[in-house]
Amino acid sequence: MEPAPRLKNAAVVVIGEMARSPRMMYHALSLADQAGFQVYLVGHKGRKLYSAVEKHPHISQELLFTPVSFGTFRRRSFVFASVVRVLLELFQLALLLLWRLPRCEVMVVQTPPGVPVLAVAQLACLLRNIHLVVDWHNLGYTLLQADRRPWVIVEGYRQCERLFGRGASANFCVSEAMQRWLHSEWNIGATVLHDCPAAVFREYPPEAIHALLTGPSREALLPPELSNPGPAASHTTTPLTNVLPDGKVRVVELVPGPEAVALVVSSTSWTPDEDFGVLLDAFQIYDRETVVRPTELPRLWAVITGDGPLRGFYEEQIAGLGLRRTFIRTAFLRDLQDYAILLASAHLGLSLHTSSSGIDLPMKVVDMFG
Repeated sequence: MEPAPRLKNAAVVVIGEMARSPRMMYHALSLADQAGFQVYLVGHKGRKLYSAVEKHPHISQELLFTPVSFGTFRRRSFVFASVVRVLLELFQLALLLLWRLPRCEVMVVQTPPGVPVLAVAQLACLLRNIHLVVDWHNLGYTLLQADRRPWVIVEGYRQCERLFGRGASANFCVSEAMQRWLHSEWNIGATVLHDCPAAVFREYPPEAIHALLTGPSREALLPPELSNPGPAASHTTTPLTNVLPDGKVRVVELVPGPEAVALVVSSTSWTPDEDFGVLLDAFQIYDRETVVRPTELPRLWAVITGDGPLRGFYEEQIAGLGLRRTFIRTAFLRDLQDYAILLASAHLGLSLHTSSSGIDLPMKVVDMFG
Protein backbone atom coordinates (compact mmCIF):
# COMPACT_ATOMS: atom_id res chain seq x y z
CA MET A 1 0.00 0.00 0.00
CA GLU A 2 1.45 3.34 -1.03
CA PRO A 3 1.74 6.01 1.70
CA ALA A 4 -0.62 8.98 1.43
CA PRO A 5 1.00 11.90 -0.39
CA ARG A 6 2.34 14.63 1.86
CA LEU A 7 0.15 17.70 1.88
CA LYS A 8 1.63 21.03 0.88
CA ASN A 9 1.56 23.70 3.58
CA ALA A 10 -0.12 27.11 3.50
CA ALA A 11 -0.42 29.84 6.12
CA VAL A 12 -3.37 32.22 6.46
CA VAL A 13 -2.44 35.14 8.71
CA VAL A 14 -4.89 37.43 10.52
CA ILE A 15 -3.64 40.04 12.98
CA GLY A 16 -6.77 40.17 15.06
CA GLU A 17 -9.43 37.80 16.30
CA MET A 18 -9.80 35.01 13.75
CA ALA A 19 -13.55 34.67 14.30
CA ARG A 20 -14.06 38.25 13.10
CA SER A 21 -12.42 37.54 9.72
CA PRO A 22 -14.89 35.35 7.80
CA ARG A 23 -13.15 36.04 4.48
CA MET A 24 -9.89 34.61 5.80
CA MET A 25 -11.66 31.55 7.18
CA TYR A 26 -13.11 31.02 3.70
CA HIS A 27 -9.57 31.26 2.28
CA ALA A 28 -8.44 28.59 4.74
CA LEU A 29 -11.31 26.29 3.73
CA SER A 30 -10.65 26.83 0.01
CA LEU A 31 -6.94 26.08 0.38
CA ALA A 32 -7.69 22.92 2.36
CA ASP A 33 -10.65 21.60 0.35
CA GLN A 34 -9.95 22.76 -3.19
CA ALA A 35 -6.16 23.01 -3.33
CA GLY A 36 -5.28 20.19 -0.95
CA PHE A 37 -3.12 22.19 1.47
CA GLN A 38 -2.43 21.66 5.14
CA VAL A 39 -3.45 25.10 6.40
CA TYR A 40 -2.06 26.94 9.43
CA LEU A 41 -4.53 29.64 10.47
CA VAL A 42 -2.60 32.29 12.40
CA GLY A 43 -4.33 34.89 14.59
CA HIS A 44 -5.56 35.87 18.00
CA LYS A 45 -7.80 33.56 20.01
CA GLY A 46 -11.34 34.70 20.66
CA ARG A 47 -14.78 33.47 19.87
CA LYS A 48 -15.50 30.10 18.33
CA LEU A 49 -14.65 29.77 14.63
CA TYR A 50 -16.97 28.37 12.00
CA SER A 51 -17.49 24.69 12.81
CA ALA A 52 -16.26 23.73 9.32
CA VAL A 53 -12.94 25.39 10.15
CA GLU A 54 -12.61 24.12 13.72
CA LYS A 55 -13.38 20.51 12.78
CA HIS A 56 -11.39 20.41 9.53
CA PRO A 57 -8.66 17.75 9.69
CA HIS A 58 -6.29 19.85 7.55
CA ILE A 59 -6.70 23.23 9.27
CA SER A 60 -4.85 23.95 12.50
CA GLN A 61 -4.88 27.14 14.57
CA GLU A 62 -1.64 28.88 15.51
CA LEU A 63 -2.51 31.35 18.23
CA LEU A 64 -0.85 34.67 18.91
CA PHE A 65 -0.73 36.26 22.35
CA THR A 66 -3.38 38.98 22.53
CA PRO A 67 -1.69 42.23 23.58
CA VAL A 68 -3.17 44.56 26.15
CA SER A 69 -5.69 46.95 24.64
CA PHE A 70 -4.45 50.51 24.50
CA GLY A 71 -7.85 51.95 23.71
CA THR A 72 -7.99 53.83 27.04
CA PHE A 73 -4.69 55.64 26.48
CA ARG A 74 -5.01 59.36 26.10
CA ARG A 75 -4.11 60.91 22.80
CA ARG A 76 -0.65 62.06 23.92
CA SER A 77 0.17 58.47 24.97
CA PHE A 78 -1.19 56.83 21.84
CA VAL A 79 2.07 57.03 19.88
CA PHE A 80 3.99 55.29 22.67
CA ALA A 81 1.26 52.68 23.15
CA SER A 82 1.14 51.99 19.41
CA VAL A 83 4.90 51.48 19.22
CA VAL A 84 4.82 49.04 22.16
CA ARG A 85 1.99 47.08 20.61
CA VAL A 86 3.67 46.88 17.21
CA LEU A 87 6.92 45.67 18.79
CA LEU A 88 5.10 42.95 20.72
CA GLU A 89 3.34 41.73 17.60
CA LEU A 90 6.56 42.00 15.60
CA PHE A 91 8.34 39.68 18.02
CA GLN A 92 5.51 37.13 18.04
CA LEU A 93 5.15 37.08 14.27
CA ALA A 94 8.86 36.77 13.67
CA LEU A 95 9.07 33.84 16.07
CA LEU A 96 6.12 32.09 14.46
CA LEU A 97 6.62 32.78 10.75
CA LEU A 98 10.40 32.44 10.71
CA TRP A 99 10.81 29.46 13.01
CA ARG A 100 7.80 27.69 14.51
CA LEU A 101 5.70 27.17 11.39
CA PRO A 102 6.75 24.50 8.89
CA ARG A 103 7.87 25.93 5.58
CA CYS A 104 4.85 26.84 3.47
CA GLU A 105 4.38 27.12 -0.27
CA VAL A 106 2.08 30.11 0.09
CA MET A 107 1.22 32.65 2.78
CA VAL A 108 -2.01 34.67 2.61
CA VAL A 109 -2.02 37.83 4.73
CA GLN A 110 -4.98 40.06 5.50
CA THR A 111 -4.60 43.82 5.55
CA PRO A 112 -5.63 45.87 7.42
CA PRO A 113 -4.07 45.59 9.82
CA GLY A 114 -0.89 45.61 7.76
CA VAL A 115 1.61 46.77 10.36
CA PRO A 116 3.77 44.97 11.32
CA VAL A 117 2.52 41.80 9.62
CA LEU A 118 3.35 42.80 6.02
CA ALA A 119 6.99 43.49 6.88
CA VAL A 120 7.46 40.27 8.87
CA ALA A 121 5.60 38.17 6.31
CA GLN A 122 7.69 39.58 3.48
CA LEU A 123 10.91 38.81 5.35
CA ALA A 124 9.76 35.27 6.15
CA CYS A 125 8.73 34.67 2.54
CA LEU A 126 12.06 35.98 1.26
CA LEU A 127 14.16 33.84 3.60
CA ARG A 128 12.04 30.69 3.26
CA ASN A 129 11.14 30.98 -0.44
CA ILE A 130 7.38 31.36 0.12
CA HIS A 131 4.87 33.02 -2.19
CA LEU A 132 3.26 35.98 -0.37
CA VAL A 133 -0.36 36.84 -1.21
CA VAL A 134 -1.89 40.00 0.28
CA ASP A 135 -5.68 40.29 0.59
CA TRP A 136 -6.66 43.98 0.74
CA HIS A 137 -9.91 44.45 2.69
CA ASN A 138 -9.44 48.20 3.08
CA LEU A 139 -6.65 50.76 3.52
CA GLY A 140 -5.39 50.66 7.08
CA TYR A 141 -4.16 54.23 7.24
CA THR A 142 -7.65 55.53 6.43
CA LEU A 143 -9.00 53.76 9.51
CA LEU A 144 -6.47 55.64 11.61
CA GLN A 145 -7.43 58.88 9.88
CA ALA A 146 -11.11 58.26 10.63
CA ASP A 147 -10.18 57.65 14.27
CA ARG A 148 -8.25 60.98 14.30
CA ARG A 149 -4.96 59.42 15.28
CA PRO A 150 -1.76 61.51 15.30
CA TRP A 151 -0.42 62.42 11.87
CA VAL A 152 2.92 60.68 12.47
CA ILE A 153 1.14 57.36 13.09
CA VAL A 154 -1.14 57.74 10.06
CA GLU A 155 1.67 58.67 7.68
CA GLY A 156 4.02 56.01 9.01
CA TYR A 157 1.33 53.39 8.58
CA ARG A 158 0.57 54.57 5.04
CA GLN A 159 4.21 54.35 3.98
CA CYS A 160 4.59 50.85 5.47
CA GLU A 161 1.41 49.68 3.74
CA ARG A 162 2.56 51.05 0.38
CA LEU A 163 6.17 49.82 0.65
CA PHE A 164 5.56 46.28 1.89
CA GLY A 165 2.32 45.77 -0.03
CA ARG A 166 4.21 46.21 -3.30
CA GLY A 167 6.53 43.28 -2.56
CA ALA A 168 3.89 40.55 -2.63
CA SER A 169 3.82 37.80 -5.25
CA ALA A 170 0.10 38.41 -5.76
CA ASN A 171 -2.65 40.68 -4.41
CA PHE A 172 -6.38 40.30 -3.97
CA CYS A 173 -8.85 43.07 -3.19
CA VAL A 174 -12.57 43.27 -2.47
CA SER A 175 -13.77 45.73 -5.12
CA GLU A 176 -12.98 47.10 -8.56
CA ALA A 177 -12.71 50.60 -7.06
CA MET A 178 -9.97 49.36 -4.74
CA GLN A 179 -8.26 47.60 -7.63
CA ARG A 180 -8.11 50.86 -9.59
CA TRP A 181 -6.90 52.82 -6.57
CA LEU A 182 -4.10 50.38 -5.72
CA HIS A 183 -2.90 50.44 -9.32
CA SER A 184 -3.02 54.22 -9.82
CA GLU A 185 -1.76 55.34 -6.39
CA TRP A 186 0.67 52.61 -5.30
CA ASN A 187 1.39 50.75 -8.54
CA ILE A 188 0.05 47.50 -7.05
CA GLY A 189 -1.66 45.11 -9.43
CA ALA A 190 -4.50 43.32 -7.65
CA THR A 191 -7.10 40.78 -8.71
CA VAL A 192 -10.66 41.49 -7.59
CA LEU A 193 -11.98 38.64 -5.46
CA HIS A 194 -15.56 39.49 -4.63
CA ASP A 195 -16.92 38.30 -1.31
CA CYS A 196 -19.50 35.54 -1.59
CA PRO A 197 -21.82 34.40 1.18
CA ALA A 198 -21.04 31.05 2.73
CA ALA A 199 -23.38 28.16 1.92
CA VAL A 200 -24.97 28.53 5.35
CA PHE A 201 -26.55 31.85 4.28
CA ARG A 202 -29.69 30.76 2.43
CA GLU A 203 -33.43 30.40 2.86
CA TYR A 204 -34.58 28.21 5.76
CA PRO A 205 -37.85 26.31 6.34
CA PRO A 206 -40.35 27.44 8.99
CA GLU A 207 -39.27 24.58 11.28
CA ALA A 208 -35.71 25.96 11.49
CA ILE A 209 -36.97 29.46 12.30
CA HIS A 210 -39.29 28.12 15.00
CA ALA A 211 -36.49 26.00 16.49
CA LEU A 212 -34.23 29.08 16.69
CA LEU A 213 -36.88 31.16 18.49
CA THR A 214 -37.72 28.40 20.98
CA GLY A 215 -34.18 27.08 21.45
CA PRO A 216 -31.13 28.15 23.49
CA SER A 217 -30.89 31.54 21.72
CA ARG A 218 -34.46 32.46 22.66
CA GLU A 219 -33.60 34.67 25.65
CA ALA A 220 -30.95 36.57 23.73
CA LEU A 221 -33.22 37.26 20.76
CA LEU A 222 -36.75 37.69 22.10
CA PRO A 223 -37.67 40.73 24.19
CA PRO A 224 -39.88 39.89 27.20
CA GLU A 225 -42.80 41.78 25.62
CA LEU A 226 -42.85 39.31 22.71
CA SER A 227 -41.90 36.13 24.56
CA ASN A 228 -44.43 33.61 25.84
CA PRO A 229 -44.05 32.51 29.47
CA GLY A 230 -43.26 28.94 30.39
CA PRO A 231 -40.79 26.36 29.06
CA ALA A 232 -39.61 27.13 25.52
CA ALA A 233 -40.16 23.54 24.38
CA SER A 234 -43.91 23.92 24.99
CA HIS A 235 -44.30 27.01 22.84
CA THR A 236 -46.46 26.67 19.77
CA THR A 237 -46.23 30.33 18.77
CA THR A 238 -43.44 32.88 18.36
CA PRO A 239 -43.60 36.38 16.84
CA LEU A 240 -42.75 34.83 13.46
CA THR A 241 -44.11 31.26 13.55
CA ASN A 242 -46.84 29.06 14.92
CA VAL A 243 -47.45 25.32 15.09
CA LEU A 244 -50.63 24.06 13.43
CA PRO A 245 -52.80 21.29 14.97
CA ASP A 246 -51.27 18.75 12.57
CA GLY A 247 -47.79 19.58 13.87
CA LYS A 248 -46.64 21.55 10.85
CA VAL A 249 -45.01 24.93 11.36
CA ARG A 250 -45.98 27.98 9.36
CA VAL A 251 -44.49 31.45 9.13
CA VAL A 252 -46.84 34.20 10.32
CA GLU A 253 -47.75 36.52 7.48
CA LEU A 254 -46.95 40.17 8.14
CA VAL A 255 -50.23 42.05 7.76
CA PRO A 256 -51.14 45.49 9.18
CA GLY A 257 -52.60 45.38 12.68
CA PRO A 258 -51.84 46.31 16.28
CA GLU A 259 -50.38 42.86 17.06
CA ALA A 260 -48.26 42.50 13.91
CA VAL A 261 -44.49 42.26 14.39
CA ALA A 262 -41.78 43.12 11.84
CA LEU A 263 -38.22 41.84 12.42
CA VAL A 264 -35.26 44.05 11.54
CA VAL A 265 -31.72 42.61 11.81
CA SER A 266 -28.49 44.59 11.76
CA SER A 267 -25.03 43.10 12.14
CA THR A 268 -22.20 45.17 13.53
CA SER A 269 -18.72 45.12 15.02
CA TRP A 270 -19.71 48.04 17.28
CA THR A 271 -16.88 50.24 15.98
CA PRO A 272 -16.79 54.00 15.22
CA ASP A 273 -17.24 53.44 11.46
CA GLU A 274 -20.86 52.43 12.13
CA ASP A 275 -22.99 55.25 13.53
CA PHE A 276 -25.78 53.52 15.41
CA GLY A 277 -26.96 56.87 16.74
CA VAL A 278 -28.64 57.33 13.33
CA LEU A 279 -30.48 54.01 13.69
CA LEU A 280 -31.59 54.78 17.26
CA ASP A 281 -32.99 58.12 16.09
CA ALA A 282 -34.90 56.27 13.35
CA PHE A 283 -36.30 53.80 15.89
CA GLN A 284 -37.59 56.69 18.02
CA ILE A 285 -39.30 58.32 15.04
CA TYR A 286 -40.88 55.03 13.99
CA ASP A 287 -42.03 54.29 17.53
CA ARG A 288 -43.85 57.61 17.76
CA GLU A 289 -45.55 56.94 14.44
CA THR A 290 -46.66 53.42 15.29
CA VAL A 291 -48.10 54.56 18.63
CA VAL A 292 -50.27 57.04 16.72
CA ARG A 293 -51.09 54.59 13.87
CA PRO A 294 -51.10 51.09 15.47
CA THR A 295 -53.47 49.57 12.91
CA GLU A 296 -51.31 50.71 9.99
CA LEU A 297 -47.77 50.11 11.26
CA PRO A 298 -46.53 46.86 12.86
CA ARG A 299 -44.62 46.70 16.10
CA LEU A 300 -40.89 46.65 15.45
CA TRP A 301 -38.57 43.96 16.79
CA ALA A 302 -34.96 44.86 16.14
CA VAL A 303 -32.03 42.49 16.75
CA ILE A 304 -28.55 44.00 16.56
CA THR A 305 -25.98 41.21 16.44
CA GLY A 306 -22.24 41.28 17.02
CA ASP A 307 -19.72 42.37 19.60
CA GLY A 308 -17.22 45.19 19.86
CA PRO A 309 -15.88 48.15 21.85
CA LEU A 310 -18.96 50.40 21.63
CA ARG A 311 -21.58 47.78 22.46
CA GLY A 312 -21.93 48.79 26.11
CA PHE A 313 -22.16 52.48 25.19
CA TYR A 314 -25.08 51.92 22.82
CA GLU A 315 -26.81 49.43 25.13
CA GLU A 316 -26.98 52.18 27.76
CA GLN A 317 -28.51 54.53 25.20
CA ILE A 318 -31.06 51.89 24.11
CA ALA A 319 -32.11 51.28 27.72
CA GLY A 320 -32.98 54.98 28.11
CA LEU A 321 -35.06 55.41 24.94
CA GLY A 322 -38.43 54.58 26.54
CA LEU A 323 -39.85 52.96 23.41
CA ARG A 324 -43.40 51.58 23.54
CA ARG A 325 -43.95 49.54 20.36
CA THR A 326 -40.33 49.08 19.30
CA PHE A 327 -38.25 46.38 21.01
CA ILE A 328 -34.48 46.24 20.61
CA ARG A 329 -32.21 43.32 21.51
CA THR A 330 -28.43 43.17 21.25
CA ALA A 331 -26.95 39.71 20.96
CA PHE A 332 -23.85 37.90 19.82
CA LEU A 333 -24.74 34.55 18.24
CA ARG A 334 -21.79 32.21 18.57
CA ASP A 335 -23.28 29.65 16.20
CA LEU A 336 -22.99 30.78 12.59
CA GLN A 337 -26.08 28.84 11.54
CA ASP A 338 -28.18 30.57 14.19
CA TYR A 339 -27.11 33.91 12.72
CA ALA A 340 -27.89 32.69 9.20
CA ILE A 341 -31.37 31.54 10.23
CA LEU A 342 -32.00 34.89 11.95
CA LEU A 343 -31.05 36.76 8.76
CA ALA A 344 -33.31 34.49 6.72
CA SER A 345 -36.17 35.26 9.12
CA ALA A 346 -35.86 39.04 8.93
CA HIS A 347 -38.23 41.31 7.07
CA LEU A 348 -35.42 43.85 6.67
CA GLY A 349 -31.63 43.73 7.00
CA LEU A 350 -29.61 46.86 7.76
CA SER A 351 -25.90 47.68 7.49
CA LEU A 352 -24.58 50.98 8.81
CA HIS A 353 -21.01 50.41 7.65
CA THR A 354 -19.25 53.59 6.53
CA SER A 355 -16.14 53.04 4.46
CA SER A 356 -13.10 54.91 5.75
CA SER A 357 -11.49 54.68 2.30
CA GLY A 358 -14.62 54.84 0.18
CA ILE A 359 -13.52 51.80 -1.83
CA ASP A 360 -14.15 48.73 0.35
CA LEU A 361 -17.28 46.59 0.80
CA PRO A 362 -18.69 45.21 4.07
CA MET A 363 -18.90 41.41 4.33
CA LYS A 364 -22.10 41.61 6.40
CA VAL A 365 -24.04 42.95 3.41
CA VAL A 366 -22.91 39.98 1.32
CA ASP A 367 -24.22 37.63 4.02
CA MET A 368 -27.61 39.36 3.81
CA PHE A 369 -27.70 38.84 0.05
CA GLY A 370 -27.21 35.13 0.71
